[in-house]
Amino acid sequence: MTDGWKTAYAAMHRDGATAFPPAAMRYVLDLTRGEAGRTRASLSPAEITAAFRKSARADFGPFLPQVLEHWGLPTPESLGRAVETLARHGCLTLDAGDDTTAFAADSSPLSIPRTEAMA
Repeated sequence: MTDGWKTAYAAMHRDGATAFPPAAMRYVLDLTRGEAGRTRASLSPAEITAAFRKSARADFGPFLPQVLEHWGLPTPESLGRAVETLARHGCLTLDAGDDTTAFAADSSPLSIPRTEAMA
């Protein structure tokens, strides 16, 4: 972990904004920054959610539901709360309208691929 991340998480802890464990926040942060760097563009909540689903499925395989439960990230709305927390503490920058409500527009569990959730 870098000093910047440690400082940000310490501030989250001090402010009582630790609804998610450090591993979850770091995963969301690294994933979001990596995807934004790869695309060289700002990401919408739908794009962050899609990238999270794809990456988490690849990283955790059959253990994904248990990991998401442990992390408190079962839905796109909870992912949005994590992203907002990271933004409030200077780790990410959000565009106007990139809030929990925008993430909640997709109501299917994060452990289910979007195409299966729509079927």
